[in-house]
Amino acid sequence: MKINEIQTGLPLRSATQIEITIQAFKTDVSTVMVYYELKDNDNYKVCDGYYQLTTTQYDIWGTDNTYIEDCVLNYLGLERYGYVKPIPIIPTISGSTSGTTIEIN
Repeated sequence: MKINEIQTGLPLRSATQIEITIQAFKTDVSTVMVYYELKDNDNYKVCDGYYQLTTTQYDIWGTDNTYIEDCVLNYLGLERYGYVKPIPIIPTISGSTSGTTIEIN
């Protein structure tokens, strides 16, 4: 899956893709290990690692593997390609403490 570009690894390289593989597991477990590889535009492995789902994440998982992708992306601080974080709107409050009207813009 394509991700927004990041700099990682030694030497520092650009990673633009992630490959996520759910490791084989027994049916009587309450967690699972996930292997990930960050790759560059040429599909060259920049770095890799493992992420273990928590029991709660495992329970929520169900059959939607995009949930696991989101868990790994969140753990690594990565974003799907093209995703732009929303800018929070911080209201400004004007008025006086002696009045009865407060405007929130």
